[in-house]
Amino acid sequence: MNTGGYEQNSDGSYNFFIKGVDRFILMLQKGIVWITQFVNAFLKDDILWKSFQTIINEFVNNNGGKATILPIIKNRPDCKKEDKVLKGERSLSELGCN
Repeated sequence: MNTGGYEQNSDGSYNFFIKGVDRFILMLQKGIVWITQFVNAFLKDDILWKSFQTIINEFVNNNGGKATILPIIKNRPDCKKEDKVLKGERSLSELGCN
């Protein structure tokens, strides 16, 4: 799921944004993450989203505007908690994100 757009601020400036959900398609991918939790399983996804910010920033700045890149906000669930929720061992409200 991806959504994006822009919003106008009270000072007349704009914020461009994109919201997306990265997820695993195969159980094998999820298993690899379970084993290697200290590795960023979403590294390529992070690079993609960061490149989107960079391209918008460069376009605006190269065409007479003034743009800055705001920090990326990431909310990712804990894989171990996710499995327990899916198995009914924990409630959905306990899932949380880090």
